[in-house]
Amino acid sequence: MAVRIVKSACPTRREPRFRTLKVASLRAINRVAVDNLLTIAAALVSAVLAASVALALRIRSERASVRRMSLTVDAAEARYRALVERLPLIVYEDEPNEYSSSVFISPQTTEMLGYTPQEWASDPELFVKLLHADDREQSLRQLASTAAGEGWTSEYRLIARDGRVVWIRDTGICVADGAGTPLSYQGYMEDVTEQKLAELATHESERRFREILERVQLIAVMVDRTGLITFCNDHLLRLTGWTREELLGRNWY
Repeated sequence: MAVRIVKSACPTRREPRFRTLKVASLRAINRVAVDNLLTIAAALVSAVLAASVALALRIRSERASVRRMSLTVDAAEARYRALVERLPLIVYEDEPNEYSSSVFISPQTTEMLGYTPQEWASDPELFVKLLHADDREQSLRQLASTAAGEGWTSEYRLIARDGRVVWIRDTGICVADGAGTPLSYQGYMEDVTEQKLAELATHESERRFREILERVQLIAVMVDRTGLITFCNDHLLRLTGWTREELLGRNWY
C-alpha cells in the first residue's frame, strides 16, 4: 500500500506566508499602541489646555481685582489728601529724632508760616530753626520725653518767613511699633495767635488793674460768683492784720 504525504495547510516559520502574517500582526499591534498613545496625548493636551485657560482666567481676575483695589486705595488717598488740605491746620508726620525732622507736612504751612512742604522736607532742622528762642528748649525737651504711644498738647511760638511770631497749639502722639520703639510723631498744629494775644492782653490788663488797687488807700476785694475772695489789696491786710493766705478762698459774705 502506498503512503501519501500531504503537506499541512499551516505555514511554517520558514515560509513566506508566516513572515507576512507576523508582519501584519505587528503592524496591527503598533497601530493600536499608536492610537492609544494618541488618545492619551490628546487627553493630556486637553487637560493642560483646560488648566492653562483656568489659570489664565484666574490670573486675569486677580489682576482685575488688584487694579480695582489699587484704584480704591488711590481714590481713598486722594479724598484723604483733599480733606487734609482743606483743614485750617498743619497736619504733619515727623521722625522721632532730636530735630523732629519732617516726613510729611500739609500745604497749609505755606500760608501759615511761609515755608513750603518741599522746604520742610529738604531741611531736617527747619522746625528747630523756627522755634522761638524762649520756647526752644522746653518744646524739644517735651518731645524727647514723650513716651511711645503717649500724646501731648503744647503751645509755643514759631517765627514765620516774614518775621511774624505765630503762636502754635501742637497736638500730637508718638506712634510706636509692637516693641514700643518710636516710629514717628503725628499730629496737627493750629494757629492760635489771635487767641493767645487776647489772653496776654487780658492778663496784662488784670496785672495793671491789680497794681492800681494795690496803690490806692482803699479796701479792694475781688470775689468770684460764689462769693469767695480771689484778690485783696495790701491796704485791707494792713487794716485787718490778716495775711493774704488767710483771706484768699474765704467767703466775703
